[in-house]
Amino acid sequence: SAGERSRILHLDPLLSLTDGRALGTALMGAFFLTLATHSTDHDMVQRLLTTRNAQGGSRALLGSALLNFPLTLLFLVIGTGLAHFYATPPGYSIDDPAQILPLFAFHELPSGLRGLLFAGLFAAAMSSLDSAICALATTYIHDIRPATAGAPTDPLRRVRISSAVLTVLLVLAAIGLAKYHAMLAAAGSDLSLVEFALSSMTILYGGLLGIFALGITTRRRGSPASVVAGLVVGAGIGLVLFVHPLLLGRTALAWPWWIPISATMTYAIAATGRTGTVFPAANPD
Repeated sequence: SAGERSRILHLDPLLSLTDGRALGTALMGAFFLTLATHSTDHDMVQRLLTTRNAQGGSRALLGSALLNFPLTLLFLVIGTGLAHFYATPPGYSIDDPAQILPLFAFHELPSGLRGLLFAGLFAAAMSSLDSAICALATTYIHDIRPATAGAPTDPLRRVRISSAVLTVLLVLAAIGLAKYHAMLAAAGSDLSLVEFALSSMTILYGGLLGIFALGITTRRRGSPASVVAGLVVGAGIGLVLFVHPLLLGRTALAWPWWIPISATMTYAIAATGRTGTVFPAANPD
């Protein structure tokens, strides 16, 4: 309790431009982040498409949301338990608090449970990575570079090649993000790994959310050029916001604000284009 490890709600302040853990700021950021991940990201959308109909997809989303409560509570209880366990300093050093769970498993758990825990961690990582690679490869070969006349049309071969290339790119991106996080830590940033992972998503999600919002809320959905320009500007703003804590030496704007800002700019720029075509109103189903 003295270390605020049992504190649940951060109500003071309720809203903050620089602290992403304030309750109002966190709820706002979670709303826009979830809106982007669950409605624009094929990693999630492809899973919803496995349901029989729109109602099944809605039930899957609702079930996922409800299941998050006990899962998050479980993670928080584990964290509080670890804080209580290490209230008395152990006989080994814990230089990085982010490593406390694997250190606990390595030093405190018996071999069987230790192996089970690490197997679960690797399984969770793989289940996220393989679906992301599959979604990216599928989107690339079907939406960005569809097969043309005279070109090889074997979709399985194209997916395999795209997946291999994307895997290399993801590895390079992971190395770059790890380096950037180390630079932030050296500069004195207190951004946790969870916050860092969530904030990295905002680089592209703002642009995607702005484009989808434009398509849903208006019947004139911009020209191809304005849509591309909006996406580029949205990604650029997201990248600048992502690296600004290192450039300025402080966090001038907490990450929950980044998606609303980049999404709004993307929406405004993409809406300036006019194709002359009025699309039919979106079907709510």
